[in-house]
Amino acid sequence: MSIEIRDSEPCVLVYAGCFVPDYFPIELFLRTHKIPFKVLSDQDMANFTFQTSHRLFIFPSGQYFGDTPEDAIGGRTGRENLKRAIANGMSYLGICAGAFAATQRSYYPIDISLGLTKMRHRWPNEMGAGAQFLTVRLNEELIQAAQLDQDTLRLWYHNGPILSVNASSGFTVLAVFQPSKAERNVAKNGFLKGKHLLHAPAIVALKHGNGRVILCSPHLEFGDMGVRDYQSLLRQWLTEHNCTDVQDDPLKPGMPAQCDFMKSLGGQLMEPVRRSKNWKCLLAIVVDLLESRKSGGSI
Repeated sequence: MSIEIRDSEPCVLVYAGCFVPDYFPIELFLRTHKIPFKVLSDQDMANFTFQTSHRLFIFPSGQYFGDTPEDAIGGRTGRENLKRAIANGMSYLGICAGAFAATQRSYYPIDISLGLTKMRHRWPNEMGAGAQFLTVRLNEELIQAAQLDQDTLRLWYHNGPILSVNASSGFTVLAVFQPSKAERNVAKNGFLKGKHLLHAPAIVALKHGNGRVILCSPHLEFGDMGVRDYQSLLRQWLTEHNCTDVQDDPLKPGMPAQCDFMKSLGGQLMEPVRRSKNWKCLLAIVVDLLESRKSGGSI
């Protein structure tokens, strides 16, 4: 599994605006695999000029805080420019919040939907969803692309969208939720305790114009960990490197601790994440999307 990158110019754009308070896991993933990237804020998005060298836009996991700023995702102009770039051939990967943003339905005070697909979703909070590990079953193409020896993975689910398979056409389901009885038994709410998620799409691929889009409801970027275990490792790393007395957020982009962490790729503490099968699956998806501008993709 390889990525053809001829120079150090960023071929990946990562959204880090008001919906994404922490793009840390995606940054670690991209740096580990030596994929050049550029981070864009809401303000950056408003006047950004997309180039053909920009092969993939990643809208990573995030969350919604209170009122939505008018300039979210670059405001109306920024969102339209992004949508046009995807229609012209740039790929899009939306994880959790990024999957919400790609669909038609919006729950925010202003409409921030990118409208990349007519596929709709159910809002998990309406049904009392939550956060826990859930098993997903991969389709054969994704298994082969990721070079996995199994057809299921346990992924961290954190109120991601429940994508509807009945409201759209022209998409491929790459993975479906298949929560085990044990996972349903440990659920703390009625929705995940039931069988509502059984066979619901977890990862889907579709087209928007000439661009390929992959939406992922659960979190591949945490590796085999949940968000709490991932954050615990980060705190342990800070303690071991005597960074816990820093008043500002020591892992804020540009801070010395953050630079040291990324330079070491998290050291031995993050080795389980880097070796995880979930990251292998994420790498297969990213490689496929990066190559889509030339070959059309395979998964």
